[in-house]
Amino acid sequence: MNRFRTGGRARTAALLSLLGVCLLLSGLWGPVARAADPAAPGAAARPAPGRPAGRPLAELLNPDGTLKLDTGYSGTLDAAGWQLAGGPAAAPRFAPAAAGDENWDDRFGVQGMNAPVGALAVSGGTLYAAGQFTSAGGVAANYIAAWDGTTWAPLGSGLNGEVRALAVSGTTLYAGGFFTSAGGVAANYIAAWNGTAWSPLGSGMDNFVQALAVSGTTLYAGGHFTSAGGLAANYIAAWNGTAWSPLGSGLNDIVRALAVSGTTLYAAGFFTSAGGVAANHIAAWNGTTWSPLGSGMNNVVEALAVSGTALYAGGVFINAGGVAANHIAAWDGTAWSPLGSGLNGEVRALLVSRTTLYAGGGFFTAGGMAAPSIAAWNDTAWSPLGSGMNNAVNALAGVPAGPGPDLAAGGTFTTAGGKSSARFGIWHPLGPTPTVTPTQPPTQTPTRTATPTLTQTPTQTPTRTATPTLTQTPTQTPTLTQTPTTTPTQTPTRTATPPPTQTPTSTPTRTPSATPTPGSNGCGAGYWKNHPGSWPAPYTPTTRLNTIFTLPSCGGISSLGTSSFATALGYGGGSSVQAAAQVLLRQGVAALLNAASGIGYPLHQAQIIAEVNTALASCNRQTILNEATRLEHFNASHCPLP
Repeated sequence: MNRFRTGGRARTAALLSLLGVCLLLSGLWGPVARAADPAAPGAAARPAPGRPAGRPLAELLNPDGTLKLDTGYSGTLDAAGWQLAGGPAAAPRFAPAAAGDENWDDRFGVQGMNAPVGALAVSGGTLYAAGQFTSAGGVAANYIAAWDGTTWAPLGSGLNGEVRALAVSGTTLYAGGFFTSAGGVAANYIAAWNGTAWSPLGSGMDNFVQALAVSGTTLYAGGHFTSAGGLAANYIAAWNGTAWSPLGSGLNDIVRALAVSGTTLYAAGFFTSAGGVAANHIAAWNGTTWSPLGSGMNNVVEALAVSGTALYAGGVFINAGGVAANHIAAWDGTAWSPLGSGLNGEVRALLVSRTTLYAGGGFFTAGGMAAPSIAAWNDTAWSPLGSGMNNAVNALAGVPAGPGPDLAAGGTFTTAGGKSSARFGIWHPLGPTPTVTPTQPPTQTPTRTATPTLTQTPTQTPTRTATPTLTQTPTQTPTLTQTPTTTPTQTPTRTATPPPTQTPTSTPTRTPSATPTPGSNGCGAGYWKNHPGSWPAPYTPTTRLNTIFTLPSCGGISSLGTSSFATALGYGGGSSVQAAAQVLLRQGVAALLNAASGIGYPLHQAQIIAEVNTALASCNRQTILNEATRLEHFNASHCPLP
């Protein structure tokens, strides 16, 4: 049994790396029975007669699963019930060995992506994934790819920049993001794929698209733009198959999520006003006017999902409608309510399947129990999905093939259930990986049209009840649906033409001085908030903002100076200059921690500080937000940390 002393960071990291190698050689990389005994390599350690079993590993772990470095303990460690959640190349993070890890698909170490996944969608027998990657399963695929249950395939030559959102209507797939070209054709931040070719949606937007949703014959888009199709459209717009139109006077800040229930569109994000009415981070559009949902949230909402009469919201907030609600809450048409004790970090994705709500994000616990990055809510309690992931989940969707309501997850992680899973994984709740027969696409090739038409799906406005319930859909073969009101009717035909080598380009509103390198995990604000044990010197959670950044007096920015780095990582947004500064400082702190971690981050600490200071000194809200968007992009692209 190995002896450990936790008196020094370097010594501990080396010992932990050695432990990782020992575990690999002994076949214990999954659930760990005990630290390997030097006297019996390859076998689980058993205490000698009269010899203590060792101090429980749990007593020496930080909340994020890394080893405490300052206890001074020297002796044996009993790792029963724990497993390593990271690779041997870095000091590992330990996670509870959990029943259910066998349900995580083991194909995606090889069949995964070379950079983060940010969006997922399903059409018929095809699952689409999109994000920052340029390779899927070893196949060249520029920022978007299709999975048929066996292999990945590109969609023509793809796009020339990151994809942030996907939506499906009939045989048409819509993509929104940072790109300005799709399939070699000019397409400003939004485009449509008809199974054969890409086409633009009018003249597109003047800034990037963050969220998409379909209702009947209408496609809704939300994001950072203030113009759609050449018309003023503040952060949200509607496409009717021919032209763009605004939704009233729109919103006063960025939209991060959209969802549809019957004839109602829900929007969420950074905004605090909708149609000129106060609406804190979430609002409803009835086709004519905007309205708030109670008093809303105290911070940014990043994900939405609808089930029957319930609307679920997840994000950075810890208060909904004046009630404590840790990062997730439910709206029943009248009031907000928490889901148990919630989660301990930001929620980035939500999905309803049958009677279960799934949440993904940057959290580590759900309902007080370990649930790294992904968890399930059954209307009563939270439960983990095995031992979860080693980094954030950004997107969730159903899997169109399999014996049950299988779940797909995309993000910045590289392990799922302790198995190698490169930024994409599939959970089979009814058992281990099934034998999958790919669904054959229809023999009819969709007719290419310059302006795709949305297929209308009849919807019904649900009756609201005081208690939200998850409604089961009585279908013969249950499938997970991200937008309950949209039912894909046909699988788009995919072209086999490999995409040409293409250099990603940046959008006009963000001109980074360095280009993010694909192939590494993202370490955003949520990651650092939940991994205090991984913070690099000289920064600590109590480091004050005004000791690092220069905060001008304009717009009340200087009043943020005494806030700590830990506080800044939880900042939200709003319509003021000060609120924009909070958004930038949140990303700036994460960027500094990334740069100081020695992970090959493309910006130096001094450069980050200088650029943040310059943006803040402008006292211009849009300039500040543009820099925040730039840093957020880098933070989502670089982080090989466990």
